[in-house]
Amino acid sequence: MGNRNPLSMFSADLHRVSSVRAFISVDLKGVPHVIIPGHTSSKSSVYDVARKTATGITLIVAEGLNKNGFALGRRGA
Repeated sequence: MGNRNPLSMFSADLHRVSSVRAFISVDLKGVPHVIIPGHTSSKSSVYDVARKTATGITLIVAEGLNKNGFALGRRGA
């Protein structure tokens, strides 16, 4: 696949529908650089690092989905 956009396989079909929605679920245990239990405990001093990393990754994914025709919205919207 090389450097090809992984979402491009959907692009050809997106013009046929008014909007396509995606649900993004984030689990801190699957986030890069989250390696110690303190990263997943809100009472830990390193939790903020994991939270900011997860938020950054989620925003990048959301932007990529939006650029490829997916509708953005909040849960239940």
